Parts: sequence; C-alpha cells; structure tokens
Amino acid sequence: MNWDVILYFFQVCVGLGMVIFVHELGHFMVAKMCGVKCEKFYVGFDPQIKIGPWSLPSALFKIQRGETEYGIGIIPLGGYVKMLGQDDNPAKYKEEAERITLNNPENKDPSKDTPPVDDDTAEEPIELDPRSYPAKSVPQRIAIISAGVIMNLIFAVIFAAIAFRAGFDYSPCIIGGTFPGSPAWVAGLQPGDRIIQIGREGEPDEHLRFKRDLQGSVMLSDEDSELEFLVRRGEEESWYTLKPTRNFSEKHRIALIGVYAERSLQVKAITEIGKELSQEEKQSRREDKTVLQPGDVVTAVNGHLVSQQKDFKDQLANLASEVLTLSVTRSVADPDGSAKETIDVQIPRRSIRRLGLIVGMGPITEMYRESPAHQAGFERGDQIVNVAGQPVGDPMTLSERIRRLAGTTVEIDVRRGNELKTLTVTPQLPRLFSIGTVPGGSVPLESLGIVFQTTNVVQAVTPNSSAQEKGLRPGDQIEQVEFIPAPGGERKEMKNIGTLSPLVISSKDEKGSYVYTGNWPHFFSLMQGTFPDTQVKLSYLRDGERNSVNLRPTESTEWSLAARGLVFEDFVEPLQIKNWGTACQLALQQTSKDLFMVLEFLKKLVTGEISPNNLGGPVTIVAVATSEASMGTGRLLLFLTMLSANLAVINFLPIPVLDGGHLVFLVAEGLRGKPVDERLQFRLTVAGLLFILGLMVYVLGLDFLRFLPFFY
Repeated sequence: MNWDVILYFFQVCVGLGMVIFVHELGHFMVAKMCGVKCEKFYVGFDPQIKIGPWSLPSALFKIQRGETEYGIGIIPLGGYVKMLGQDDNPAKYKEEAERITLNNPENKDPSKDTPPVDDDTAEEPIELDPRSYPAKSVPQRIAIISAGVIMNLIFAVIFAAIAFRAGFDYSPCIIGGTFPGSPAWVAGLQPGDRIIQIGREGEPDEHLRFKRDLQGSVMLSDEDSELEFLVRRGEEESWYTLKPTRNFSEKHRIALIGVYAERSLQVKAITEIGKELSQEEKQSRREDKTVLQPGDVVTAVNGHLVSQQKDFKDQLANLASEVLTLSVTRSVADPDGSAKETIDVQIPRRSIRRLGLIVGMGPITEMYRESPAHQAGFERGDQIVNVAGQPVGDPMTLSERIRRLAGTTVEIDVRRGNELKTLTVTPQLPRLFSIGTVPGGSVPLESLGIVFQTTNVVQAVTPNSSAQEKGLRPGDQIEQVEFIPAPGGERKEMKNIGTLSPLVISSKDEKGSYVYTGNWPHFFSLMQGTFPDTQVKLSYLRDGERNSVNLRPTESTEWSLAARGLVFEDFVEPLQIKNWGTACQLALQQTSKDLFMVLEFLKKLVTGEISPNNLGGPVTIVAVATSEASMGTGRLLLFLTMLSANLAVINFLPIPVLDGGHLVFLVAEGLRGKPVDERLQFRLTVAGLLFILGLMVYVLGLDFLRFLPFFY
C-alpha cells in the first residue's frame, strides 16, 4: 500500500472540502446576519437513496446544533445551505411556499380566532414567516446569494498568499524541446531557451511558470493572433513572434506553439517498450544494482559529460544504433542519507518495428530559420526524390540515413512543380531527436532542418515481410489501421499505448474523393511501443474495392530508434517570498489572473474556439489536485486558488439553480417591484437543473474516457 498516495488524497479531500465549506459559510453567515433561519449546512449532498428494500445513509456525518443540522453528505459534488422558504428543487417549491405562509390554514394556530371576512371576493394578504428567505428585502437576498462567491475570492487570495510565503517548487519556462514543424520549431527556439516575458506589456519575470503562465497564455490566445516572447539564450535576450496553431490538437482545439517543459537528469521511470514485466521481474530488477533505477542521476553518456537534458539529447540523437553506457550517481543507504556512488549501466539499442510497407514521400511542409536546407535553397512544397544518387526509399528511415551523412556534401534531387532540381547541402548533426509525432504530424529531418509529409499510397513492399505474405502491392491506398492485441491482451495494450481505436489514414471529402489525413507517421510512432504479439489490421483500397489484412510488426536489424524508454523527473526551481506584503500582492495578482483565465476559457468555449472536450469533471479535479499535492502543500494551495476562482465564476453564471441565476431573478424583482412570475421561475429552474445535470453527465463521461487506460 502506497501511504504517500493516501496522504496526498487525504490532503486533497480536506482542500476540496475547504473550498466548498467557505463558499457555503459565506451564504450561512450573511443569512444569519439577516435573520434567516438556516435549517441545514452541508458539505456534499444528502439525498435519500433507495435500492430495492434497502436505504443508504444520506450523510457520512450529521449533528443538530440549535435550529441547524450540520453534516457531510454522501455525494461529494458540492454543498448547500438550506434556508427556510428556499429550495433549489423545483418539485418542492409549493411545499416551501406553504410552509412559510403564516396565514395558510394549515399553519394557523387553532387557539387563535380569526375574524371573519365579510366580502367573499376579498383576498387576504399573504403573510410570510419573518425568518424565511423570501421575507427578506431584495438587497438582503442579493447579499446572501453573493456571499458564497465573495468568500471564495477572499480565500483564493488567502490560499495563494500562504503558498507564496511558504514556498513551492515550480516548472520554469525553460524549453525542453520543440515539436518538429510547430511554430516554435520553425522560429528556431532551442532546448535550454528560457522565456522571461510574454507580450510587450509589463516587465521580464524570471519566475514565469510553464503550465500556468506559458501554456495558459497560449491556450487562451485569439485565433489567428500572434504572441510575442522575450527569450533568453545564454547571455542574450531576443524577441520572438509566434502564431499559435491548433493543427496539433484538432480534437481539443487547443492553441499551441509546440514546446514542452524542461526535464531534469534524474530518472523517474524506465519503460519496457513493448514488454510487460511480472512482479517477480520488477522486484529482481529493483535488487539488481547493475541496471538503471528510478532516482539515478545521469552524469555522462558513453563517456561524454552531461549537465542538463540538452546535453543528454544531443548525445542520444546521434547514438541511435549504439548501446548506451550511462554513468549515473545513486544514493547509498547510510545514516544521514547523503552518501552517493557512481556506477555505469548499459541501455541496449532499440530496433525500429516495421510492417514491410514503404509509403510514398510527401512534400516539405516546414523548415526552421537558418537551417541547412534553408541555406541550400530548399522550399516548402519541394518533394525529395533522390539522396546522393539513390532513390529516397522509406521515408520513415530517411532521417537516420541522412544523419549518417552529417558533415559531408550531399546532392539531393527535389521535385518543384514540374521541374526536377538538384540542390547541394551539408547535413548537420541533429540538435534533438523527435519524441514522437502527433495525429496529422510530419516526419522530421533534423539534420536538414525540415519536416515533410508522407502519402498513404504504398510505393514498395519489402521482400519476405508480413505485408508481402498478405499480398499487399505498390499502388494500394491505405485507408485505416487498427491495433489488434492478442486474445486477453486488450487491457494491457490499452494501458500501454492509450488507444485501440482505429486510426483513419485517408477519408472521403465533400466531393467523395479520398484525402490523406497525415496520420501514417503517428501510427508508425505508436507501433514502436506495442507488445510483440499485437497485430495491425490494415484496411486498403485497390481498384476501388476495400480490403483488409492483419499484419505482424517485426523488428528491423538495420534501423534503430534514438528513444530508449527513459522517463525523467520534471526540472523544477524553488520560489519562496520572504515577506507577507509581497506574498499578498502576488496572491492578488494570481487570483486576478486565474479569474481572467476562467472567463476567457468560458468565452472561447461558447464561441467554439475551444472544444468542450477540454472540460474536466470531479475525477479530473481530484487527479490533478492529487498530482499537485505530491509536489508539496504550496502547489496544492495554488491549485485551490485556481479552483476557487473557477467556483466563483461558474457559480455566478446566470443559470437558474446556480447563485447567478438567483441573482438574475432578484435583480429583475428589484427593477419590477415584484417577484418574477412563479411559473416562469419554475420552468427556467427546471431547464437550468436539466442543463447542469446534463453537463455533469457529460464531464463524467469525459473523465471516464480520459482515465480509462489507467484502469486497465
């Protein structure tokens, strides 16, 4: 049992409960100050749940103190304060109205005589219980409704101030690498560059955070807009103008510039590519001091010293076909825990897995500034035909073939329109290796500084391969691929690569023509991590007829991958503010920034600029909060700041059953001098309730799909 995870989960439960508690406390305190009778104060909901003849307890804990019942509900999805005469359940409107009407016959005191009314047509004025919520003035009810959101904002600042004063570790805006073909890659941003300012307004900030500041600013940028970044490289600072793209995240429609965060040299995990170890094998590996272990810190690769991830990647990118010898420092058990030892461990080469299919070469789609290809006169749209007098061959191994020519002068034939041109270029050693391609992504040629697309048309079939055995031949158009695990292996393969859904390689456009989606490189990347007994179901078109075959990937004896399955810890820096004044100032700025980001996110969600697939439900909230808690209490408090800002904004949306919906009714009542028609309120409240319930079902479904691989 992992007691650390249990501790983090407990901290999250307390933290989330605190956010809900302070919101409801705001309603409760102001209601009490206005003289409203509060019948219940609950964190969580306490519905009566019956399953056949059995009734589940509605509360984990409850206690009666005075006129109020305090408790923790069985359903941890919020909280509420039940005031006399107020209920968000439309089915109880009539019941609540009757309860607070003092001159209702059922509520009259039989010991008191009521004088008769002479006029049969006269209506007796409705007399409300003075301690009921509806009996209070409009300003008082507005104060009660607004108090929850105000408390969330106050405590958001408090959470953030404590976090800044206590200190926390954060991921700085240091670029760990760029995705080939992305705006950052094209602009020439390099591993190790540090972004110190986003936009021309304001001042440089050494403590910009990668996720909160960089990713947040990019994600919420306007479509087709450009962002400016001040970047430090060594001692020099330069401004870069980048236009975020949504091409890398079509499903989620998130704007990206194509960078990922810096990592440290401390090993977090060693993934066995295409292999699942038994518990005995895992234990044996942990006890074997000659193999790489989590916690080891890499200091050298094949004798070359490395001090940061950039150095490590420089070595890895050029040693794909070699066995790696890593020098690492490892903690040794001793009384004070400070002793270290240095040992050498070997990491075997990793062969490329292939089907025996060679697809066609597509055009160059991007090149970065001052790249060898740019200097040699290559242009976007050029299609490489020959390299050093030889046909281009398999585009998926072209990167390694050209890397081996680094430092030499090479003639490359390209097709430009209807012309065939010969360009002379000197490839360089690659500055990084690709960490994999995204759906629709291109293939990088880092030695030339270009990326290109492939086609979905088979150009050649390797002799004695699985593809040849199944009858595939040049000219076949690949339409779809799907991973088929061995019987009983679906769960482990799903957990391994994250998806078993068919991947569309070509699809029909509006005119009925088949259009290549650009997904072959992405499929090829995924295939490198599948288990040995997993097959590939390949659907293809031949002479207008659809066919399908199952192919078995095999390992190449000639070509290798640079990646070795090593996962490193995040690179973090500490931040601690020494005085409360500055901490509170930063806390106010952080809360304001979080509020702005929530409002911008909702705006782009409504306008369709961001996909609703980016929403997260309670499972996502708990998972992210637990991850933040594992990084320290300060990180959890900052997450609670953001969550409090979310809760404040969402609760103030003008949706009936939410605080904002109640506020709209109250403002209308204040302007009209009388309450909104009860039937209209009822209908709008039912509609609001159905919307909220539907939204909850939707985000729970997203949570299920998002975390499904982790349950396999």
